[in-house]
Amino acid sequence: MVEALDGNTWVPPALAAGSATAAAVMLCRWLEALRTVRVEDFRWLVEKWTTASERERGRMVLVDDAEVELAHRLSDSAHVQLQISHSKVAQRNQDGDTKPVTRMRIKCMDAHGQAITRDTLAVRWVMTYVAAKWANCRYST
Repeated sequence: MVEALDGNTWVPPALAAGSATAAAVMLCRWLEALRTVRVEDFRWLVEKWTTASERERGRMVLVDDAEVELAHRLSDSAHVQLQISHSKVAQRNQDGDTKPVTRMRIKCMDAHGQAITRDTLAVRWVMTYVAAKWANCRYST
């Protein structure tokens, strides 16, 4: 569901006050720093979001060990962490074999270093906005 701002600009519904808004602020700051300092990593994350994120939870599929390693390197912030998990249900590849799927999820941390439990909507809101904004600018700095 989206809302119209001025008839021409559509945005997701506003976030609730409190932890969701705090998570959005932290993620925006982290993404801006990443875009400024580590451009290639920023591009990879935005591309990963637009091509491999789940609709409901925003988890992104990591396809190989190099992507897992990159996700670990990006997860060096006190305010934003990339949590990596392995699926319990294996997916079938084209050969009919099954293999576990590795996924990454963006988690925002509070002032005490604890994960904000209700940050999924904030992460989806911010990442979708950032992807739309920078896709139009071709990731220019």
